[in-house]
Amino acid sequence: MEHFAPFTAQGHITNWPARIALVLMVIAVIAVAVWAMRAGWKARQRRQEHIPEPVRQTPEDFTALASAEGIYLGTSIHADWLDRVAVHGLGMRARASMSVGNMGFHFAMTGASDVFVTTESILSARVDSGVAGSVRSKESVIVVTWMLGDSTLDSGFRAYEAREQLALMRAIEALGIAMNVRTAR
Repeated sequence: MEHFAPFTAQGHITNWPARIALVLMVIAVIAVAVWAMRAGWKARQRRQEHIPEPVRQTPEDFTALASAEGIYLGTSIHADWLDRVAVHGLGMRARASMSVGNMGFHFAMTGASDVFVTTESILSARVDSGVAGSVRSKESVIVVTWMLGDSTLDSGFRAYEAREQLALMRAIEALGIAMNVRTAR
């Protein structure tokens, strides 16, 4: 017959007060981080409150030359691709369709307000790797540089299908806007 050692109680392995204190500290750190992000976003909105509301309605005589489904990557301040625009919903990323037409560009967004960029306000367009803090693969984002009031902005769009992206680029060139390819930041 085998001899077993007599049963002994295991040592106390959980210090509940210390564990609860650690959990509360982690929750407090997360709450402070969320509060700081919100305060930063509100400060950015105050700093950008001079940017006027963009045109939302597409003119009735707008004729689309090309359209594509894809992702609106947001809008940033020109020449500072990390300074996302926080006012009027321009900086929000959303599923969208982009139409290039005789009077400008129309971004029809899901879950956000549409944006219409008139041909007169468009300064340039390029193919880049990203905009508004969002980086995609090389030469996969159409970036439109345009004026809204006194502010120069960059808005980015990436089509789901490469052939639709190419059609958008050709339509932009048909408007007389040269498409530049930017390969490095």
